[in-house]
Amino acid sequence: MNNPHQEYVLHADGNFYKRTVLETVVCNQEEAMASIKTKPLFFVNDLTKSFTVESGGLKKYNMYSANHVSPTGSSPLQLSFVEAPYFYFSGANIICRRRGEEFPEHYNLHIPYPSDSPLEESSTLKVKNANELENQVRWQPSLDGLRLFFMFSHSKYKYSEDRFSVIMHTSPYVFVYDPVTKQSYAPHLANVFDRGDICTGEEFPTHTADCDGLKTDDLFGLIKKSMIHLNTSRCNNDLRADIQLEADNLKFDETGNSIRVLTSEGVPSKSSFYQPINHDSILSFTTWLNQQT
Repeated sequence: MNNPHQEYVLHADGNFYKRTVLETVVCNQEEAMASIKTKPLFFVNDLTKSFTVESGGLKKYNMYSANHVSPTGSSPLQLSFVEAPYFYFSGANIICRRRGEEFPEHYNLHIPYPSDSPLEESSTLKVKNANELENQVRWQPSLDGLRLFFMFSHSKYKYSEDRFSVIMHTSPYVFVYDPVTKQSYAPHLANVFDRGDICTGEEFPTHTADCDGLKTDDLFGLIKKSMIHLNTSRCNNDLRADIQLEADNLKFDETGNSIRVLTSEGVPSKSSFYQPINHDSILSFTTWLNQQT
């Protein structure tokens, strides 16, 4: 600790006051700069973009652009977080199984195999096949007070003197944000891994150069095509490890629209359907969402 010294301060009342100041060294300049360099930096662009997608009617999507800078000196992650109204189960049926003497008031998801094989009703089973529904089966997390997001990781690189191209680095992730618990979760959905990354298949658009009608540097166009692909690609039974867990948390009416399941208390702390996210970028985006509210 340095020797105390006196300071004279002019206050708002027009009088000078004397105070004694004791100073203690916290760290030197080199240590301070080193500590900054070892921390990752994450920031979200305040300007969001909106677009619409035709999936059973025009639906609005909001896109948040972000950068995640690593302290290792590697290239920053360029990220797009798209807030969507629905998660679609294209090609899926919905079924209602009799429980005892009564049918429940809701339907559950049924993904046929082969993909176009219809189901028939019986005394113990009510069926709405995909071709009978006006809109494809869809989950609407906002009914449970949740916000649905898709995360895309991408970069733009120069491949000629004056031309750039955009490419996706990984499969997109899907997660929900709960404003009550202030956390984000990977939902237990068909074609979604426990981490939240989506099994998209080989035809998923990952490069602007492969998309007809897009300029090579059109990131916005690539994101929109990606969302259309996610909404319209047929789902399958891959990664559906616990059908009963899914049935308890995904419930639909006879038109294929989802029904509220959660209470006003948000995601239960011991829920197996909603797995806490551990992806650094999604955790950072969750922190940013919490700061906005």
